[in-house]
Amino acid sequence: EVPKESLVEQPKPDTPIDTQQTLVSKETEPVKEEPPKVEPLKQEQPKTTLTSDPPVIKKPEPEKPTRSQEQLFKDAVDEFDNRKYTNAINTLNEYMRSNTSDWRAYYLRGSAHLSLDHYSSAISDLTRAINLDPSNCNNYSARALAYHQSGNLSSAIPDYRNATNKGCDETYNNYGFALFDYGSYEDAKKKFSKALTLSNRDKSSQSDTYIGMAITLYKLGDYDKSKAYLQKATELEPCFGRSTFESCVKSKGLWYSSKQSAAIKLVQRL
Repeated sequence: EVPKESLVEQPKPDTPIDTQQTLVSKETEPVKEEPPKVEPLKQEQPKTTLTSDPPVIKKPEPEKPTRSQEQLFKDAVDEFDNRKYTNAINTLNEYMRSNTSDWRAYYLRGSAHLSLDHYSSAISDLTRAINLDPSNCNNYSARALAYHQSGNLSSAIPDYRNATNKGCDETYNNYGFALFDYGSYEDAKKKFSKALTLSNRDKSSQSDTYIGMAITLYKLGDYDKSKAYLQKATELEPCFGRSTFESCVKSKGLWYSSKQSAAIKLVQRL
């Protein structure tokens, strides 16, 4: 048998190290220095020339010339006369940024609101106009109509009274219609009679007064005179006839309350 010790590899004796030689070799070994890195030169790319059309440069639009204050007010009047009521209101808004104490502007803007059935705005503007110029009868007349058309007769009638007392004779017609709606038929008859004495009235205003007188006399029981006044109205304005009355009212921008319209239909049946 092989002894167990022989199966184990015996360590070899250490080889002696020549320390002197090792130190010399380390000292004499040259240090390797890395060469500095050189960045490659960047070559500029040749510029390409665009062959497409050059971009279109939009010229700034010329600014709209600023309208003078006088021109603004004149434009608003023209717009109102041409029934462009919303345009008139917008123009007056611009005008009134610099003119807050011009009663004419409040009167005109209030009248434009009234034409658009904006009664609250109309009354507000017309009240401001009255405060700025309480002597002007037109301010009261316009506000009276705004109150009247909104159904506030208790405020409309005093304004109509002020308007006529201050010289707005053309208001007698509307004053009569307000008294008719209020049920004061005798007083309404007096106002319509006064309106009929006025001169320089156009056919539409005159025929409107005849209609007011016709319905008032009907309520007072004077049917023959009522029918006669309706006939006079139709002679001046043929469209006030029975079959064309409603279209006539719209085309002429007239306004009748429901009570007035009902009475007109009754007179037309006489």
